[in-house]
Amino acid sequence: MCGSVEAAIGLGPECGAAFPQRICERARMSRCSAKRTMRCMNTGYAVSWNGVDGTRCAGRLDVGDGSARLVGASRGVRRDETITFDDIASVRLERGRLHIDRRVGAALLIGSLDGPGTLREVAERLAASLT
Repeated sequence: MCGSVEAAIGLGPECGAAFPQRICERARMSRCSAKRTMRCMNTGYAVSWNGVDGTRCAGRLDVGDGSARLVGASRGVRRDETITFDDIASVRLERGRLHIDRRVGAALLIGSLDGPGTLREVAERLAASLT
């Protein structure tokens, strides 16, 4: 089953097996280069929330070093809201929604559009940032 691809990479007739074990030691992996090939993990979460004026919004929640930022849209209008950790009085998970009580202003209700456990992860990250 050795074809042109196998011949091009230097495999001989012994490549008929599913894994050519005798020659695999010859093909060494190259050393790591200084250039990274993978990007950093995304810290954003797909969410829905009630805006300051009560409108329903959908977008992304990014948890940063000193704040949480909601970026999305409602009825075609861009929404952008940033809450610093100092402005958060408490965080709790209740009935499948994340409740963020602000020191001043209305509470923020966030629902997940991501997979299960996302809101718990966000709640734990926010709670850890408050202490």
